Parts: sequence; C-alpha cells; structure tokens
Amino acid sequence: AGTINVSGTVNAGNITQGSQSGAIILSGGTINLGAAVTITTANTLEISSIITGAGTSLTKSGPGTLRLSNTANTYT
Repeated sequence: AGTINVSGTVNAGNITQGSQSGAIILSGGTINLGAAVTITTANTLEISSIITGAGTSLTKSGPGTLRLSNTANTYT
C-alpha cells in the first residue's frame, strides 16, 4: 500500500497489481501505454500520472477498483 512515484516517461504494457498489495497510487511522470493494454487490479489502483499512447484498447480486469484521475490523459 502507498504511493509509487513515476519519474520521467515510462513505457508500459500490461499492468498487474498483486493480491497482497493494498491500495496503490501511481503518481507523477508519464505512463506511455502500448496498443492493447490490460490493467489487472486486486485492490484499489489509482493512476494519477499522465497516461499517453495511441492504443486500440484499455481493459480493466480483476476484482479491484481502477481510478484514472489525471485530466491531462491523452491515451486514445
């Protein structure tokens, strides 16, 4: 549980939050997502980092909650 600070721009494919982690916030920087991405959440995952990328799909999987809280996101 806690906040993970993203530094600069990070390229990411699928993102998985493990079942043993508590609520997590990804904060700061930019996360550049690939074309077809699945974000699997086991708990609460908030991404307040800027999300970018020219994707074809973004799928949320798992029993947890996903929050995309940055209004500057440009993932399309």
